[in-house]
Amino acid sequence: MLNRWNEHFKGEKSAQPSEFYENEPYDYIDEKIEEPTLDEIHEIIRNLKRMKTPGTDNINAELPQAAGPQMTQRIQNLILNIWRSERMPNEWNKSI
Repeated sequence: MLNRWNEHFKGEKSAQPSEFYENEPYDYIDEKIEEPTLDEIHEIIRNLKRMKTPGTDNINAELPQAAGPQMTQRIQNLILNIWRSERMPNEWNKSI
């Protein structure tokens, strides 16, 4: 699929396909954005659409919604780890 994208954008000044999957921090953001709060994470989880097919992780929206505050805290810890390191897990590049 990346070859098709590469062909589509051939000759344009765009990033090479390999650049899309590198976990390098972005240094072009000038403003300081506050870290996501526990309340924000809770609100996002509460608003997840139900009855949707899960992704490659096999987790549907109902699981974190029903799991309670301990799961919300663990999800926030994961998000804060990603936020602070400015690196996404490689597994998150997979999709169906």
